[in-house]
Amino acid sequence: MNGSSLPARPLWPYGITAALVTVPIVWVVFVFTLTLTSRFAQWPDAELRPAVLYVVAGLSVIPLVLSLLDFAAARRAILDIKGIKLDFSKLEGVEAVAFRETVRLPENIGVPGQIITDTAPMQIVHALADATRNEIVRIDIDAGNAWWTTRLLALSAGAARAGSPRVLVFVGRKENVNGVFLGWAAPRDVVQAILAADDRYRFAYDRAQAITAQLIAFGDDAVRPTNLTLHFEVQRYAAKPEYCRLGAAVAEQVLMDQLGRNQVYPGNPVAVSLENPPDHVTLGRLVGLLGPYLYVDAIDLSWPSERQVTTFLEARAPYVALLRGGRYDGMLQRELADRLILRQLLVPPAAGRSSGRGA
Repeated sequence: MNGSSLPARPLWPYGITAALVTVPIVWVVFVFTLTLTSRFAQWPDAELRPAVLYVVAGLSVIPLVLSLLDFAAARRAILDIKGIKLDFSKLEGVEAVAFRETVRLPENIGVPGQIITDTAPMQIVHALADATRNEIVRIDIDAGNAWWTTRLLALSAGAARAGSPRVLVFVGRKENVNGVFLGWAAPRDVVQAILAADDRYRFAYDRAQAITAQLIAFGDDAVRPTNLTLHFEVQRYAAKPEYCRLGAAVAEQVLMDQLGRNQVYPGNPVAVSLENPPDHVTLGRLVGLLGPYLYVDAIDLSWPSERQVTTFLEARAPYVALLRGGRYDGMLQRELADRLILRQLLVPPAAGRSSGRGA
């Protein structure tokens, strides 16, 4: 993930050889430790020694058991050991396991092709409010003309502040096919990537954060100290009741205003707006910005079941994308899917409930 190769064995990633070597190593360490404790601490005594031997024997074969489970999982084998049945062949594709619905965000946070200023309607606030009610949102960059980097920064900053959505899924047009999965990233990583890419974004973001902190603390006339004079930038927002009513959510509106308005940036004496001309999120721009942070593990539901399950077991991210013919279909939450697989391991089929596709 993130451009690196993944281990093929999720339970025991070191291979069968290492598992076999571990058995005698554990016993050698045990014999050495037992010799020392028997000589200097007189432990364990003759009565306790058999129990200690059983414990060590169990510990020594754990790597080997994990390796066997990996082997069984990759081949959808059926293991039946004294009534405990592990049936990977019943995972008829991961489509039915822990599927998470995705909400599509409007193009450019609901204000396509328009520079946001402090006098513009606050569509961005409503779009962000809708986004934060969902765990996963889908951003369709289309052919590279649908989203601007400024809007992606505002969205990601709002999601990082609110703690939701947790996942930003990127899709777009690739090889003349719409809706192709391009990768997903955590909002906090998106913010850091954009700020690191251009000092002007960092300047506007830090300035917006400083203004927001003062606006939240002193924007209300009722709580502002009588001898305190607000900076003219802060006062400009404090004079608008609609800003003061937003609470912490005002941060993203201030940020969008700072990104869109003409201002002088360090090292550039000429006032410019970061939205004029817009910095479009094209496929190349997306990869250039978020390459190190993009998770691209995916399962195509047209694959054979064995390949689907194997790919899932090899993944390491908390979410794995589900595709249909390369086009994005949904997200698979690893934690929930792991629980269902573990239930197959521990619960007899007759006692378990059939898993269904749900949010």
